[in-house]
Amino acid sequence: MSTADISSVPPTVAGELPPKPIVWPKTLGIICIVLGALGIIQGCFGVLSIFATDWVTTFVPQQQAEMMDSVESLQPLLIISGVIFFALAATLLAAGIGMVLRKLWSRKTVLIWSGTKMAFVVANSILNYMVQKAQFEEMQEMLASDPNAAAAMSFFGQLMMWMGMLMIVIMIIWGCALPVFTLIWFSRKKVRIEVASWGEASPVPAPVLSTVPPIEETQSIDQEVEKKYWRSDSSD
Repeated sequence: MSTADISSVPPTVAGELPPKPIVWPKTLGIICIVLGALGIIQGCFGVLSIFATDWVTTFVPQQQAEMMDSVESLQPLLIISGVIFFALAATLLAAGIGMVLRKLWSRKTVLIWSGTKMAFVVANSILNYMVQKAQFEEMQEMLASDPNAAAAMSFFGQLMMWMGMLMIVIMIIWGCALPVFTLIWFSRKKVRIEVASWGEASPVPAPVLSTVPPIEETQSIDQEVEKKYWRSDSSD
C-alpha cells in the first residue's frame, strides 16, 4: 500500500460521549401513576359505600346497625372527603403521566398536589377520629344497662380509642410521605434545572463515533506519517 493510499483516508478524532440518560422522571412518574390509579378506585368505593350505608344496615344485627347510624350526621363530610380524595388521586395520575412524558407542567401540578394532599390528610384524620368517637359513644350507651359489660367496656373502650389514635398518626405519616418527598425532590436545584429543560426542544446529541478534523490538520498528520513510517522510495 502506498503513501498516497494511506493519506487518502482522513484520520478520526474521538467525539464527545452523550450524557448519561436521566431515568428518575420515568420512575417517579410510574409510581405516581400507580398510586393515582389505586386512589381513584379507592375513592370510588369510598363514596359508594357511604351511599350504601342505609342498604347495608338492613342486613346486619341491630346493635351494629345502630353504631353505623351513629355517624349519620357526619355523612355529608364523609362524602365531601371521598370526592376530594378522588380528585387528588386523579391529579396525581395526571402529574405522573406528565413526568413520564417529561412535560414542564408536571412539576407545578405535583407541587400543588403535595400541598393540598398534606392538608387533606390532616383534615381527613380528624374526621376519622370523629367517626370513631361517635361509634365509641354509641357503644357505651348500648352497654350502659349491663354493669358487667360496662366495666369491661371501660377498659377495652379506652384501649380501642388509643389504638384508634395510633392508627390516625400512622395514617398521617403514610399519607404525607409522598407529598413531603416530592416537595423536597422538586426543590433541588439540579432537579429544577432538569425540569426546566423539558420545555425546550431536545438538542441533537453529540456524535458518538468520530468527527473529521479540518483539512489543514489532516495534511500535517499525513506529513508526519510519511516522515516517520514511510520511506520516500516505498512502493506497492
